[in-house]
Amino acid sequence: MKTTMRIPALLLTTSTLFIAGCTRQPTQAAAPPPPPMPVMMAQLEARADLSQCPAGIDGLKYVDLATVPTPQTNACHPKIKHGFPVADPKCTPGSTNPTLTLAVLSDADFRTGCVRDHLSSATAKNKTYEWYGLTKPDENTGSTQTCELDHLIPLYIGGADDLANIWPQCGPTDVTLMQRYFKQKDQVEVYIGIMVRKKKIKLADAQKGMATDWTQYLSAMKKYCATNRCSASATTIAVD
Repeated sequence: MKTTMRIPALLLTTSTLFIAGCTRQPTQAAAPPPPPMPVMMAQLEARADLSQCPAGIDGLKYVDLATVPTPQTNACHPKIKHGFPVADPKCTPGSTNPTLTLAVLSDADFRTGCVRDHLSSATAKNKTYEWYGLTKPDENTGSTQTCELDHLIPLYIGGADDLANIWPQCGPTDVTLMQRYFKQKDQVEVYIGIMVRKKKIKLADAQKGMATDWTQYLSAMKKYCATNRCSASATTIAVD
């Protein structure tokens, strides 16, 4: 499959720095402007966090499964498969991090925090609510959580923190927390991660499968989890 690089839509503002007591000589050529301070800080903070990860991991790497333009407000529409919403591929095609190999993912020292929130900011991620015509809930924690900004291909199986891999998964509101769509997908993520690590499913196939239709694994997940420990607490890696 042909892949191309896409720059995530980080919402950044530039800062102008003033140094007291300094003047610029009219005859001197203007110096090139420095990189925007928020960009510099984000890169430095990301690299600092990544130093805590196993060698070889780069949280800023990504390969989009397809090239899509930055969506406009209300342009994205999830489809329903097996009674659950799946992301709109025209807006959220999925994205992988090539440094998260099977060997890395199987390393007991690996944590998804190594790559989480390094490639896209929280502000940028929240923009995806607008793309899907949704309003971010004011109370969205604990038992009142109704939406999750989900990594379509989970970080747990090598997904990237790119906006091409993030979508708001919401509802339904009239069921318990564990019955909501994003919690059901969390269980699928744990199951598919176990299958990848057991080499029952190839990593690339699992990534493509989750990006295409995560609900295709629901039946297999329920069957497996009926007789095996299958929850986020069963692993050392957080899923989303």
